[in-house]
Amino acid sequence: MTSALEELDNPGREEFVLMHSGEAYGAQAVLSAAHEKATGTAVTAYDWSSKDQAARILRELGFRVLAGDDPEAIVPVTGEWRETSDVGPDVTRDAWATAARERLLEAARRYRATVPPQELAIEVQRRSGIRTRQLWHHWIDEVIGRVALESARLDEPLIVSLCADDAGRVTDGYPVAVRAVTGERPEHPNAHAAKERLECYRYFEAVGLPADGGSIAPAATVSAPKAATKRAPSRTPAVKRPTKPADRPPEICPTCFMAIPRSGVCDNCG
Repeated sequence: MTSALEELDNPGREEFVLMHSGEAYGAQAVLSAAHEKATGTAVTAYDWSSKDQAARILRELGFRVLAGDDPEAIVPVTGEWRETSDVGPDVTRDAWATAARERLLEAARRYRATVPPQELAIEVQRRSGIRTRQLWHHWIDEVIGRVALESARLDEPLIVSLCADDAGRVTDGYPVAVRAVTGERPEHPNAHAAKERLECYRYFEAVGLPADGGSIAPAATVSAPKAATKRAPSRTPAVKRPTKPADRPPEICPTCFMAIPRSGVCDNCG
């Protein structure tokens, strides 16, 4: 197994990774390479019957296998991790905002490229070497807000518009960031971001940008509302259930971009 690990170079991101000497290796790629060395028969990394089969086999052999999105499964650019609790919130926020801007600028230079919020959260930790155990959706909007302010300072399009999922949906912090830099909150954040993305591709002369300047992404990728479906009349009137607080997106402070608690008063700004 060790010889198989030595021959692997950047096996690619997988759902499960094997940790060895501080490095992360794709579980399926490792097991496939070991199988070929032992039997002489090539097996692709995706011939296993289920996504977690390779992980289960490797764990039974005594190897440490983690889920691919686990912070411990990511190797930092700096070579070692620092914890947010050790470096402090100010250093963390500055480092994450710098790393986020770098990653979003990379996307801005490729026509129609975007960076999903979860991927951005992983990347800012990997590039800065500062990690947190807090779930990404609790803090990514603050990072987005800081990057937006820097774009405004440089008088460039909002590169935070490139932080969107595959359907073109932005985070709840995007309209807050727009209001912080323009004074107005967009009525349709996803549509606003789609237009802003096109400006980014043009401004940064993205690779693949058509000679005519490109176009706004199709409406289907901008989270257009689904058409209402007709339902057969029900004999029993539907009971309207109260919305749980957890079902509503958190309010974001327009000054520090942190989530506002139920009290309605920002813990940072008062």
